Amino acid sequence: MRPASKAALIAGGYVLAWLVARAVVAIHVAATSGADRDGAQGMFAFGDSLYFLAAFGLVALVPTAAALIVMRPYPRFWLGITITGVTLATSGLLAVLAFLLARGGTMGPFLRTAAGLSVARILVAPLVTLLLLLAGVIAPTPGSRIALLVSAAVEGTGFACVALVWTLGWRF
Repeated sequence: MRPASKAALIAGGYVLAWLVARAVVAIHVAATSGADRDGAQGMFAFGDSLYFLAAFGLVALVPTAAALIVMRPYPRFWLGITITGVTLATSGLLAVLAFLLARGGTMGPFLRTAAGLSVARILVAPLVTLLLLLAGVIAPTPGSRIALLVSAAVEGTGFACVALVWTLGWRF
């Protein structure tokens, strides 16, 4: 298959993921329409955006896997993906630390701002974990594979820690 055909198929996969995500949100909006949605539009809009992100991210794993497989023979690409993966895992770990420190009490303005922004970073952690795991499985070299799989483990563990705090109300 020619490179242009591969690129078109991969792009088509992302378009399909976008369409599926829009359909999921439309179904969610239809299922939750009513007085509650009208009274809390901002909260429902945030929830709708999370539904879109989750649906798009899950369906987009298929064309992403195809793109990673197509790029498998290019070592410089994988070096970039590995560096990006380690950087993402590090930012996730820093977000978790900022979140947990903020629960501890007093803090300066920088840490307060970091803690506020950390929630947004933590919310995308499950998709980042899946992406790093996928890249780690497809990676062509043992070094990239290990770095990406460890990054996925760090990202997933950080999210699991915050999820336990949110669901069980744990204090640190």
